[in-house]
Amino acid sequence: TVSESIEVSATAIGVETRSSTFGTLVTREQIDNQPLNGRDFSQLILLQPGAVQARSDNGDVLTGKGAKISVHGARTNQNAYLLDGTDIMDALGRTASSAQGLVSGIESVQEFTVLTNTFSAEHGRASGGVFNIATRSGTNQYHGSLFEYHRNDALDTRNFFDAEKPP
Repeated sequence: TVSESIEVSATAIGVETRSSTFGTLVTREQIDNQPLNGRDFSQLILLQPGAVQARSDNGDVLTGKGAKISVHGARTNQNAYLLDGTDIMDALGRTASSAQGLVSGIESVQEFTVLTNTFSAEHGRASGGVFNIATRSGTNQYHGSLFEYHRNDALDTRNFFDAEKPP
């Protein structure tokens, strides 16, 4: 006799049924597993649907050096950056970032939410995207991490068409 058995299992997909907010939660595992240049988690915002980096909006002394992100065509200064629910925009309403252009190292971030469409009135200033960063909680034990960015001439190589290595 021949018998056949089919087992169907499904996992529930988290769908927001109480509002029309559209967004994505980026978890700690996703942050750890992505190769990030400069260890800037805000690069993961660009992986979300509708978010692009505005190449024409270059950073300067007044507007900051961080990546300028446009969500669904909105201006780059129409986004909201929140750190544990508190607004962290700079004085001109631009991307919150350091002098180097990084928002924060990935070690301090537990998860972050990228809201791109029809979010609630609590984010009243933003008409582009809302990026809410949740920080990691600490412990009573000493711990840490180390990050080294090593770049020197010994690791450079020349282009096929160059006679010598570029500076």
